[in-house]
Amino acid sequence: MSSSELDALIVEHLADLDRAAAGIDDIEARVFTAFGEKAGAWAKKQGWISDFDYPEGGWPDWNAWLAPPEWRTADTAVEDDECDGWFALSVGGGDTEGGRVSEDWFRLTRLCGAGVGQIGFRFGRPHFVKPRKWKLAVPRSAELVKNTSFVLDEDASFFLPITIQPVTLAQALRDEDIGAALDPFDAALDSLLDAKSAFDEILQSLRSSGG
Repeated sequence: MSSSELDALIVEHLADLDRAAAGIDDIEARVFTAFGEKAGAWAKKQGWISDFDYPEGGWPDWNAWLAPPEWRTADTAVEDDECDGWFALSVGGGDTEGGRVSEDWFRLTRLCGAGVGQIGFRFGRPHFVKPRKWKLAVPRSAELVKNTSFVLDEDASFFLPITIQPVTLAQALRDEDIGAALDPFDAALDSLLDAKSAFDEILQSLRSSGG
């Protein structure tokens, strides 16, 4: 289909597209709210610290993360929850979320693997580690995490993709039970626990060598 034909179809179906966009925003909010509830309960069970409540402002205002308590920054007060390392919910490598033609428009498209992007957990580069030091540490770190579910992406960062099949989510929505579609998210949380020892070693090495 040519660009002009697609443009014409868009204009001819603006009302439907407008309603669909609003519907996707609502579905995203429900799914990510469920993510927050599951991650919060999981972190509490494991004794981890987390900030995963989905905000009224939606994804742009969401800074969702969790971490083992031993990753806290040494001089951090307990109530501050500042950590040297953490796992953050994020888009995939190279994704600017800037609305480029080459990128997915909706987070739901990324989450369901229906486009080119991804959503998953990213290991946050410690604030005290400068970019050059991190780049030098990446090869050894990649060797440590090779047996985990994390991959080294184009941002020189370690990323664990989460994909919910569209047909599974669609059925969960029909059944009014979004939780029934979230097994991949539960599995991703458990994968964080499986990968913890590898990232413990990475973080300890970075702490020992300084920034």
